[in-house]
Amino acid sequence: LYGNTTDVRAADRYGVRISLAPDWSPSGAKSSLHELKVADQWNQQVMGGHFSDYDLVSMVTRNPSFANNWDEYVGRLLPNMVADIVVLDTFHEDPYRNMIEAIDADVRLTMVGGMPLFGDEFIMKALKGDDWESIEGSGFSKAVDVTFPSAFNGHQRWSEISSNMAITMSGDTTAMKEHWTDGQS
Repeated sequence: LYGNTTDVRAADRYGVRISLAPDWSPSGAKSSLHELKVADQWNQQVMGGHFSDYDLVSMVTRNPSFANNWDEYVGRLLPNMVADIVVLDTFHEDPYRNMIEAIDADVRLTMVGGMPLFGDEFIMKALKGDDWESIEGSGFSKAVDVTFPSAFNGHQRWSEISSNMAITMSGDTTAMKEHWTDGQS
């Protein structure tokens, strides 16, 4: 943390299954794709390539499923498992290197539990009709659907959630009080 990290080589030598995920913005990355790039850079520059590309990708896919005892449901593409899938543009023959080097714009589709949640607009339109919102990235646009009617507040759309986050992040307590009343979120 802040220029150093856990001795993951020792953990690996002792057979510890290592997982990798973003933790918080001040010192970490904002997504697993970004975190993979940081880990890859540390692996190459500081640890002499101790971990293979397969090892690094496993740290954001299958290893967390084992750590949470969810390995019967997620973390691998096998029959009867939950369909949590990311589809990326291909620019490397090695799929693990491809994932490590992928950026947000390269994500063609993300599915969680078999439901399309994020991806290229034409793919989301084919899978969900008009039930998605367009969002802008840095030089690209994608489609997102965060609604899930059976969940608490599952009716909220991304535009509403991001607006609420902007108000909260502003730190303006007057705006927060004006925007929310008891029982609203």
